[in-house]
Amino acid sequence: MESKEVKAYNDWMLVLQHIWQHSKQKEKTSPFRPRKVKVNIRREPLNNILPPKDKRRVMKIEVERAMKMLELQSNKANNLPSENPPNIFDMLKFVFQFQNDNVENQKEHLILLLANSLSKLPPNYKENEKEDQIKKEVSNKILKNYENWCSYIGKQRVYKDDEKLYYTALYLCIWGEAANVRLLPECICYLFHTLSEQLEKEIKKPALSDIGAESCQNSGFLDKYIVPIYEALEKQAVRHGKAHSKWGNYDDFNEFFWSKSCFKLLENGHHENLKLSLLFSNAKALTIIAFTMNFNRNTLKYLLSLGPTYFAMKFIESLCDIRMMMGFYVLLQHHDAARIVTLLCFYGGCTGGIAYLYWKTCLETTTTNFYLMLWVLGAYAVIKVILSLFQRLSSTNTNRLAVFMKWIHRGNLYVGDGLYESFQDYIKYSLFWILLLAFKFSFSFYFQILPLAKASKAIYSFAEKDAYQWQDIISERHHNALALLFLWAPVVLIYLLDIEIWYIVLSSIIGGFSGYCDGLGKILSLDMLRCHFSLFHKKFVQKLIYAKQSDSAKKQTYETCKFPEFWNKIIEHMREEDYLTNREKEFLTMPAVGSSAEWPLFLLAGKVSLLLKDGNAAWVNIKRDPFMFSAVREVCYSILTLAECIEPNHMLFKGISEEVEIKLNDPKTFSFEDLKSILQKVKGILRDLDNTFSANQFGHNLQDLIKLMCGDTHKKSIPLFEVEREDLLTVLCENDFFRRLKHLLNSKESDAFIPRNREAQRRLQFFANSVFMKMPQTPSVEDMKSFSVLTPYDREAVIYSLENLQQENEDGITILFYLQKIFPDEWDNLLERLDTTEKEITALLKEDLENGNATEEDSNKKALNVRLWASYRGQTLARTVRGMMYYRMALELQAFTEATDVNEKQEIAVHKKQEIAEQLADFKFTYVLSCQNYWEQKESPYMEEQAKARDIQYLLKTYSHKGLRVACIEENIQGSKKKLYYSNLIKMSEGEEKVVYSIKLPGNPMIGEGKPENQNHAIIFTRGDALQTIDMNQDNYFEEALKMRNLLEEFNGNHGLNDVTILGVREHIFTGSVSSLASFMSNQEASFVTLGKRFLARPLKVRMHYGHPDIFDRLFHLTRGGVSKASKTININEDVFAGFNSTLRKGNITHHEYIQVGKGRDVGLNQISLSEAKISGGNGEQLLSRDVYRLGQWFDFFRMLSFYVTSLGYYACTLMTVVVVYIFLYGKAYLALSGLGKALSSHADIDDSRALQTALDAQFLIQIGILTAVPILAFFILEQGLVQAIIHFIVMQLQLCSVFFTFSLGTRAHYFGRTVLQGGAKYMHTGRDFMVKHINFTENYRLYSRSHFARAFEIIMLLLVIKAYGYHNSTTSYSLFSLFVWFLAISWLFAPFIFNPSGFEWQKTVEDIDDCRKWLFYERDIGIGEKNSWKKWWDKEQEHDTSIAESIVKTLLSLRFFLVQYGLVYHLHIIQTPKLEHAYPLVYAYSWLVFLGVILIFLAFSYGPKISIHYQMLLRLIQGTLFIVLTIILGLCLAFKIFSLSDLCVSALAFIPTGWGLLVIAKAWKPLMKKLHLWKGVRSIAWYYDMAMCMLILLPITILSWFPFVSTFQTRLLFNQAFSRGLEISLILSGNRPDKSEKALAYKDN
Repeated sequence: MESKEVKAYNDWMLVLQHIWQHSKQKEKTSPFRPRKVKVNIRREPLNNILPPKDKRRVMKIEVERAMKMLELQSNKANNLPSENPPNIFDMLKFVFQFQNDNVENQKEHLILLLANSLSKLPPNYKENEKEDQIKKEVSNKILKNYENWCSYIGKQRVYKDDEKLYYTALYLCIWGEAANVRLLPECICYLFHTLSEQLEKEIKKPALSDIGAESCQNSGFLDKYIVPIYEALEKQAVRHGKAHSKWGNYDDFNEFFWSKSCFKLLENGHHENLKLSLLFSNAKALTIIAFTMNFNRNTLKYLLSLGPTYFAMKFIESLCDIRMMMGFYVLLQHHDAARIVTLLCFYGGCTGGIAYLYWKTCLETTTTNFYLMLWVLGAYAVIKVILSLFQRLSSTNTNRLAVFMKWIHRGNLYVGDGLYESFQDYIKYSLFWILLLAFKFSFSFYFQILPLAKASKAIYSFAEKDAYQWQDIISERHHNALALLFLWAPVVLIYLLDIEIWYIVLSSIIGGFSGYCDGLGKILSLDMLRCHFSLFHKKFVQKLIYAKQSDSAKKQTYETCKFPEFWNKIIEHMREEDYLTNREKEFLTMPAVGSSAEWPLFLLAGKVSLLLKDGNAAWVNIKRDPFMFSAVREVCYSILTLAECIEPNHMLFKGISEEVEIKLNDPKTFSFEDLKSILQKVKGILRDLDNTFSANQFGHNLQDLIKLMCGDTHKKSIPLFEVEREDLLTVLCENDFFRRLKHLLNSKESDAFIPRNREAQRRLQFFANSVFMKMPQTPSVEDMKSFSVLTPYDREAVIYSLENLQQENEDGITILFYLQKIFPDEWDNLLERLDTTEKEITALLKEDLENGNATEEDSNKKALNVRLWASYRGQTLARTVRGMMYYRMALELQAFTEATDVNEKQEIAVHKKQEIAEQLADFKFTYVLSCQNYWEQKESPYMEEQAKARDIQYLLKTYSHKGLRVACIEENIQGSKKKLYYSNLIKMSEGEEKVVYSIKLPGNPMIGEGKPENQNHAIIFTRGDALQTIDMNQDNYFEEALKMRNLLEEFNGNHGLNDVTILGVREHIFTGSVSSLASFMSNQEASFVTLGKRFLARPLKVRMHYGHPDIFDRLFHLTRGGVSKASKTININEDVFAGFNSTLRKGNITHHEYIQVGKGRDVGLNQISLSEAKISGGNGEQLLSRDVYRLGQWFDFFRMLSFYVTSLGYYACTLMTVVVVYIFLYGKAYLALSGLGKALSSHADIDDSRALQTALDAQFLIQIGILTAVPILAFFILEQGLVQAIIHFIVMQLQLCSVFFTFSLGTRAHYFGRTVLQGGAKYMHTGRDFMVKHINFTENYRLYSRSHFARAFEIIMLLLVIKAYGYHNSTTSYSLFSLFVWFLAISWLFAPFIFNPSGFEWQKTVEDIDDCRKWLFYERDIGIGEKNSWKKWWDKEQEHDTSIAESIVKTLLSLRFFLVQYGLVYHLHIIQTPKLEHAYPLVYAYSWLVFLGVILIFLAFSYGPKISIHYQMLLRLIQGTLFIVLTIILGLCLAFKIFSLSDLCVSALAFIPTGWGLLVIAKAWKPLMKKLHLWKGVRSIAWYYDMAMCMLILLPITILSWFPFVSTFQTRLLFNQAFSRGLEISLILSGNRPDKSEKALAYKDN
């Protein structure tokens, strides 16, 4: 019977045969006979991006030339039915039967690529020469991967350079219709190569022949080529729940095409043997030196044992390779199988030979073999160095020696070629690791290994009689072997994981310094922005404004004039977002160019008052404060402006203005007393204007004021200003200068400290700082790279409905109330913007809620504004869309300002400028919203889904004219219920939804992970050179969008040997203000996305794609598998595999921090835990992936070390940190229970060993999150200053961040370890809930019972055993070593309740106890979920099918529980009798008999009425009798002192871990238990354990809930002060509800 692997292989071969035979049949078609075939070619489709020809205002010539490039020769167009000149795509549609909409889509795609490339050419270029160059550049980008593939497999490419555009169009058509096959880039190359041969023949013919005319189908290509491949993919995808080797994923299928025969080379499994070899080898060397302490020839002989150790590890690695390839032997190419076998034989022989040579070296007294071994090892090292040089050879190199050397060293795969960096980069990251390893090895030697060597000698030679209090057959006669094992094991593990400690510390220091050199920290506060605003102004125009003028002076003037337009637009958008008040907006707005005002008011606020206060000294030194001088100057000029408004025809004011300017520039000619008089008179005039005034008196006052300002020359010429009151008021209302004048004179210094909103402060501060950082010079909008944004959306919130906003939770809190308390200033700003009051808006919302949701059609827009205001503060799609559309708005503004300079001699009308700006933005930016379920939501019977569809339609109507498109999947049922799937692109045109393109799919595209499949179906509708992938919980800011064209220029920068393929971008976590947990996550994430990613990119060169909002080189990635991988389970962390893929295919990933994008994160502990569980499980799957294996194989040593430590190594070290705790505690328990610890304490100070203490200190630092906080501290120091950083750090500690980080450590360790052990990582939906709510006890217990609670109880049990039976000099010594372990156990037990809102509120605790009781005792099976029944939950937990190997591993790990029983039994007083004192085996056997009896008793009491429905009375009688008998027997034994009460407690302490261990073993062998009919008994015992754990956890929670101050303290700890007040008020109100209050009182009375 053939295996599953062979069957999958044969199925795939049938698919390939089908494609090959079909292509051959086409080649054998009859000779050409001209005929007309009706093919529906849509000539004038609904315009997606390209405007109609008669309405094009920009890039008109470029588009026409691009379309001309695609035109066919006349002889090729004879058979094509066409009204317009036929093009290449018409021919491809005619020949290969591509779908109409696919052809139109890709035609627009290629036209835009060509047109945007042509727009970058200078105006006077030579047309033919440059256009040929453009065609070549665009074609090379798209066909580069195909050309590399041809070189690799030894195929000759079909086309010539002058024909590339034909084949580029063909490639795009294949790619556009390939659906899921797009994720197989080399399969696309295979199809392209097959069809290219046919296209070549068509090009050579004098006229076209209809190759596909026999079917004449619109989707002929899809049905004949794509559908068979899709069906093979789908067939394997349904088996994804099994082991990776049992089903084929996308990579498996793609790698079939890495050879001429299209056989697949598959490697699966990941080894970090090189890194482990280094650490083990160095550990062995340091240990040898520590034990000998003399460096002589004998020591050198010992060190030579590293040789056989190294070869033995390489031999083990080869065995692992063989094991990992089992199951894939059918798919391996012969040369790969030969390489594996060759290496196995080589290292096996070397291991035996070197071991023999070393043995002879140790025995001999001469030096012959000693030198021989040195020569052998040295020769091997030289050969390895030579082989490593062949890494730089390309996989396409045909030299046989080079190919052989490269093959023997690392293999020869299509990907993974060229994974080396420039010499400068290599030196940088090598020096970092040399420095780190020097510190690590020195510290390990002097503080871990050397002290432990002295203690080990003492233990090894210790042989005191009667030291052991039990029968120890392993250690007692073998030099205390177990004691040595438990002594060294934690130190060895710390030795392996403390490389993370050194990395965190050194990377934080160096990364922080690197950020400072980049310009971070230049602007730390708004005070610094105010002080450096003029410099900021210059940097802004230098970095962000483009000007065409060649004259530098003229260019600078132009740029300066444009600055106010950009600055004011930033302020305007902040006001629209309700971060500013109207007054703040007025103070921040920049005055228009050409007016007497020069700076915004917030720079001048309080300057006049300060001048009057400081007196003459300030006036003499006024030049030192340019803003004060500007304020005085503006006051004087405002008075003159007022006079000119009254007497506009008077010619005197120009001369007075010049005279005033001269006086102001020379304070000596203008006394302070004169200035003081002027200012006081101005204030008097302003007071008159505010009150009832005489027009005549006003004229006299104004005349006197101007006389004071001017010299004697003009005093007599000043007219008397006569004006009517109404005319004067009209003049003042029409001019802004008067309002500024009032603010200048009346404002205080405190008015300068704006904006007061923290988010507005942060944004302005970061933006101001960013312009001081290094960034490329901005190009013009016309010359910039075009780009798209792609956002995948499933079913999350779009816009909060009124029901969502006003629906109360169990505490009586609504989302709107919550947001009002979290953002009170922003709520007030909204009310001010809507010109309403809170009372009015509340009544309006209530009315609209009764009538239905507010929509855009509502006559009253205020309700809609409230919905949007709330949605823009949550993690909603509306927030993301608004943020991404800022790119379009920024481009329009930039294009509008540049359009004014198109022709300096002729002014362009404003409406034409706007039209030009809009069309240019269309060419440069596209936003595709991939709403895969949108079509289904529109037709859904559920109101909630329909509401989401309406909200998406609202977004389309709002932004469709600005480039927003929606891509969705349409599902149709035709014929015999056969489902047809279409990928549709929708736009809003003339107020209606219209389908622009509808492309048929081979089937349901969601056969892999949902998000990457959603991205893949919509990526064909994106445009441009770059692509930014954005999640639907992200945000963007207008001021950051202004820097996008600078960022895109980084693709042209020099960032290493390889071209840049991914631009890393910084993120800002905007959910940090919700709670302390959100703040912890925000700070941790902020340090990683800044300092962490910066250091990964420079100098380590191992930055990957860790999620959004990175920007991809679009053409590079769409031809190499897309922007993520989509295989089920293995690619659950889909984003990071895009980085792996890019790096393996000679990509280069950079990181840039002068631009940022907002990002929402989970805010509740359960959401955070589920997110970390998903990421940890995903990293476990990465450990088993081929991508990580290949990166580890092909990176040089130091780069591989960087990759390991910063990715999988972090999770591996987290797991080892937890393992260290267990080994340490079980070692301590062994020494305590065996009696050896007490005996050793008088001879060797083992308990206080400096090495062990050093190891435990290191573990403690990792555990409590101190090291996690080091990068956070470095991040704060760099971006906020030292003082603020220290304050933040102290506040985090007071908010119990160490408890949170310790708890998170357990989460990561559990899910990473579980995935490595049993696989099957799953996507865990965390939700986008903005509001933090109380989580009931049973939900917390279900989530954390196995990952945290059970482990915490095990740790507490070991601590109690050590305390009871261990030997300690004092209580202090026990406290010191156990402090961190107690901290860990308590954090794991109670963190979910400490960080649970209202977790210690009495009413909630009562409800939790009641829910827990119902959950535990619920017996029904039908229609009940895991939330309501313990039984259902427990059964679901055991659904995973375990393999034999996994069961064996779990059984071996569970043996640790029996150690405690074995030791405690020998400490019972009952066995301290002459008969049993030395009968150790008999005593242990008795303990198992007693344990069996206890189990039977528990089982007897576990039978309930449901099980024995016909014997209820008899069952109760038996159970009651048994209980009475057992009570009597127990009482008699205690009375007659057969055993003591302490024996009873010790027995319970012994049997609890034993039962748990047996329970774990029984679950591991579930099929066997079911066959033996023991599974129900196992479940009954498990119920008792869960019930006991629930009781033990609830007991302290209940006690603390009795004290009201505990709940108050917890609320203050978790939330900001405003929400804490709101929460408490709401609880008081809800406390009056009869149902809740009566329940609480009744429970309290009981």
